[in-house]
Amino acid sequence: MSRAVPSKKIIVVLPAYHAVRTLARTYEAIPKDWVDEVILVDDASSDDTAALAHSLGIKTFVHPHNRGYGGNQKTCYREAMAAGADIAVMVHPDFQYDPAFIPGLIRPIAEGKADAVFGSRMLIPGGARAGGMPWWKFLANIALTAIANAVLGLRLSEYHSGFRAYSRLTLERLAFELNSDKFVFDTEIIVQMRLAGLRIREIPITTQYFPEASSVGFWRSVGYGVSIFFVLAKYLGHRLGIFRPAAFIPLIPQAGRCPACGAHRARLLHPVRAPREGRDPAYRITESSGGHGNILGCAACGIAYVSRSEATWTAAAYAAQPLDEEYVREEAGRRLASRRILRRLAALIGPHQGRKLLDFGAGAGFFADEARKAGWIASGLEIGEAWVRYAAKRFGAEAAAQGGLKEMAEIPDESFDVITAWDVIEHLEDPAAFVRLSSRKLKPGGVFALSTPRLDSFAHRLFGGRWHAILPAHLTYFTRQSIRSVLAEAGLRVVSERSHSRFFSLAYLLRRLGIQRSPNLLRRVIVPVNFFDELEVYARQEAAKEAPGHGGR
Repeated sequence: MSRAVPSKKIIVVLPAYHAVRTLARTYEAIPKDWVDEVILVDDASSDDTAALAHSLGIKTFVHPHNRGYGGNQKTCYREAMAAGADIAVMVHPDFQYDPAFIPGLIRPIAEGKADAVFGSRMLIPGGARAGGMPWWKFLANIALTAIANAVLGLRLSEYHSGFRAYSRLTLERLAFELNSDKFVFDTEIIVQMRLAGLRIREIPITTQYFPEASSVGFWRSVGYGVSIFFVLAKYLGHRLGIFRPAAFIPLIPQAGRCPACGAHRARLLHPVRAPREGRDPAYRITESSGGHGNILGCAACGIAYVSRSEATWTAAAYAAQPLDEEYVREEAGRRLASRRILRRLAALIGPHQGRKLLDFGAGAGFFADEARKAGWIASGLEIGEAWVRYAAKRFGAEAAAQGGLKEMAEIPDESFDVITAWDVIEHLEDPAAFVRLSSRKLKPGGVFALSTPRLDSFAHRLFGGRWHAILPAHLTYFTRQSIRSVLAEAGLRVVSERSHSRFFSLAYLLRRLGIQRSPNLLRRVIVPVNFFDELEVYARQEAAKEAPGHGGR
């Protein structure tokens, strides 16, 4: 803890880019009795910024590729929180802002009077121009600040200072990882604080412009100004209920662990919903009327999930689930979908006669049976006892052997050319572990194929918590990018993806619309259904990759 504020750990973060000429001067000016630690994040500078930081004893992280000013700040704040910061102070290492003002940023937060404190160059009359701020920047600052204040209902003297301090609670409540990687990050975080009801204070500071600092030119500043208008428009749309940008929804700091990336910061997407009267409760696993727990959106990786402490569908519940006669009656449509998928797999694998395929979550065994007919050596694993009995009676024991993840783990590695998981991954308590396990069981170059509801679909945006894919048994919901990330972490490279189509009888669709009685002939009329809200992904097994990090160098 700092000597000046013994009850708080204070970390200064330096978002650096080509700062070799000013870094030492900035670092030496930091009041060390107020600061416990200094962290520098170098944004792929081509000069010796990182080497100089190391020589000064600064904890240093280096981006392998340039991520931009906002992207640099994201790493700064993540690393500060990981290091236990109670207050994170951002100082540009170009010495435009004098670190001697750091105590003024810290005091209001440490005393509980503010959640963030900004150093303002505009509070000292004539100070910004006296410090060398170009006239066009000065006028633009005034104009943009006035417009932003009018839209947001704030009374800040400027929105564009890069000299700021944030409390830990503030950073934990804001989805700053979803902000832009560009300069507009600074405005976005103010909008987020406004929506979260957090307090911002300002202190007057001096500034100094010189050739080694303030490299943002006129045209880049114009682009920055335009981007601010887009952010303010999004804010207005959010307040009017036209749309809800995920970044604008405050986070729950101590949310349950994200099953994909392990983060504990999430926003509430859909509050808990009690079951409605519907079919027999035994079937509520597949019924949208079955309700759901609180659905959280991970601030780090973008997936949505039900906190595992609220999950009611366990392995035992799946094992005891009765056979769904409605599902079985739609056999013709499910077989048609299976044949189409098998043709895609054959195109990816090549000659497949005698190749081994495992269908995990095999259900009634229709897919495994179609795969056998197409020449695959196909087997299935299914946890539901009634489903296993049905499949064994119709297609033989291997079509859907009793088993789940434990039984799959006991299979020798590199056993299969293809592993499929249709409508499975969203049900699993640890989907990332399942994907890693599947990758191990594939032969080199093998294919892992899956389908899952798509969180970033138009249908979800349109229907929100009433989206048909929100089911009591669904624990995790993936975006297109988040499922790709989970696959990549397991050494699986996406080679094909599409919107998943289903095939149903016309009689079934009429029943779903409330028309219970229809001619038997309509059971034979199979029609495709695609709401473009389900992903069908094919990924090829490659060498396993380590998770990316920001380790100091």
